[in-house]
Amino acid sequence: MTRRAEPRRPTSLARLAQTIVTMTVLFGCDGVQSTLVPAGPTARSIATLWWVMFAIGTVVSILVIALSLWAVARAHRPLGIEPPLRRSPEAAQARRAHSAGVQESAPRSTVEPTLSDGEPLEVVLPTARGDRRPVHWVIAGGVAIPAVILLGLFVLTLQTLGALAAQEEEPALTIEVVGWQWWWEVRYLDHTGRVLFETANEIHLPAGEWIALRLEATDVIHSFWVPQLAGKVDMIPGRTTELRLQADAPGTYRGQCAEYCAGSHALMAMRVVVEPAQEFLDWSRRQTLPQAPPLDSLAALGEEVFLGTACRACHAIRGTPAVGNTGPDLTHLASRSTLAAATLPNTRGHLGGWLANPQRIKPAAKMPAVPLDNVEFQALLRYLETLE
Repeated sequence: MTRRAEPRRPTSLARLAQTIVTMTVLFGCDGVQSTLVPAGPTARSIATLWWVMFAIGTVVSILVIALSLWAVARAHRPLGIEPPLRRSPEAAQARRAHSAGVQESAPRSTVEPTLSDGEPLEVVLPTARGDRRPVHWVIAGGVAIPAVILLGLFVLTLQTLGALAAQEEEPALTIEVVGWQWWWEVRYLDHTGRVLFETANEIHLPAGEWIALRLEATDVIHSFWVPQLAGKVDMIPGRTTELRLQADAPGTYRGQCAEYCAGSHALMAMRVVVEPAQEFLDWSRRQTLPQAPPLDSLAALGEEVFLGTACRACHAIRGTPAVGNTGPDLTHLASRSTLAAATLPNTRGHLGGWLANPQRIKPAAKMPAVPLDNVEFQALLRYLETLE
């Protein structure tokens, strides 16, 4: 009867190889806010710098781990085994001289142990000359090499920052982005600096064009960050900073406030929609138009509800008496893809939930829940759905 062979268990080396392969595969995963998937020259420069730092850090880590393992293996000795001793003529002579009353000191590099028969032994201790090599390794590996690496990375970082700041090409478009708790006000400007139209929480850009973003804040410090397009730039009340970026190809990119701003900071996001030039121009023309009158009776009732409540005090809808400026401009609200600073999809159900209880969705939101009966609520919901 033949005995069935048992499957071989993977060795430690095989397990290590499997782990490395698995980690390598995981490194290929990316998200909607990954700096390692750049979609423009500004983000690409930052990603290149990161990869250089990652490569150097990997090499240094492997070297340090290898040297540490080598040192541990070299220094390890089984318990109970002492280093070998050798017979020392010098020690024996020194012992005889001492017994004869001659005051003679033993050499610094020796001690005076004996065997059971009284025979002197010599244990050779490190001398000053023998200690120099470890000192050289400490200076080279602990000071000189790290200093060279850090200096090189510092120079490369300055070069990257300089290249980003030295972008002299005239921007095709200038946009003002203002940070509020917890949403984004977006104003599109003409070449004279006049505001063409205003929107919120969603920025549309033409592909392949340099864009200038003027960044401001009204209440606390925010930070504008679209990882796939550019680096982080702080938005400080009373101060205007500029960020230039370019998107290579059409797509939708997610941005996020990267500076803690209390309350619902984690829910202060945005979408950057990059379109072909003609599609962007068509979108811009639609945004400059005022809101059309309601098309049905329910929407008309909803407009009356909007203008007759506290909604008009905070929000503006161009073409109506509502000119509030402390909340997002709702003109063409229905054309946006998200609600509440990219917190919810822009659907009827999510819009109704947001109107019914804003604080449940976004804690500390400054928008109050307006008390309405069912007819008024449905009418307001219908009206907002027509704001395209």
